[in-house]
Amino acid sequence: MTENKNPLLIIISGPSGVGKDAILIRMKEMGLPFHYSVTATSRQQRPGEIDGEDYHFIDRPEFEKMIGNGGFLEWANVYGNFYGIPKNTIKQAMAEGKDVIVKVDIQGAATIKRLEPESISIFIVPPSMEELERRLRKRKTESGTNLELRLKTAIEEMESMGSFDHTVVSQRNEIDAAISEIEAIINKEKEHVKPRIAEPAPRERSTHVASKRPLERLTPERAGDEVLRMRRNSHRKISLPRLIRRIRSMLKESE
Repeated sequence: MTENKNPLLIIISGPSGVGKDAILIRMKEMGLPFHYSVTATSRQQRPGEIDGEDYHFIDRPEFEKMIGNGGFLEWANVYGNFYGIPKNTIKQAMAEGKDVIVKVDIQGAATIKRLEPESISIFIVPPSMEELERRLRKRKTESGTNLELRLKTAIEEMESMGSFDHTVVSQRNEIDAAISEIEAIINKEKEHVKPRIAEPAPRERSTHVASKRPLERLTPERAGDEVLRMRRNSHRKISLPRLIRRIRSMLKESE
């Protein structure tokens, strides 16, 4: 096995319901050689969830202690529960030469990109807004949310697409095709990347605003507030204005 001297930090993000989890589950099933970061949360473990696989379940006092010690690459308060990406596991994996994949929402991606500017951000998009609506309706089982809020949030999240380095279309029943495109992006990026370190310099860490206060996410008003304007991917296949107009049309029809 060739030593990986230039491990990458790969950010996977996109609107709710687009299929990020399905893609990552399939990547693990395929045995792709990545370290998949597991998010920590202070919420209660649900039936069927496995600690260390679905989430790292940490009680609130311990989570707050880790926040104070700078133990998370990024973290946020989502509907009263804390979620965060543990820093040590990422640092250790990259020190071992492993490429790390982190799945976060739009604001989480912006925070990580700010702290790790050499990370690669990939935005997963739906083939159409009709398909995204179908997936959101299928997922309409979580408390405290509804379809209208999800669609409004999707507007803001889709507007952030141009802030990412790459976009990948998640076609229905074509997960392997999306994964192949993600692999191609990673391989291309590794051709011209310089050796990097997993731990940012102290000067960079001091800019981590997430360590000072939580980010309230998943509301239409705030979904795009923290997004950085990173370099645009000139190969986008999606017409952003057309997608946004379609979402707004669907919202009007539902009123």
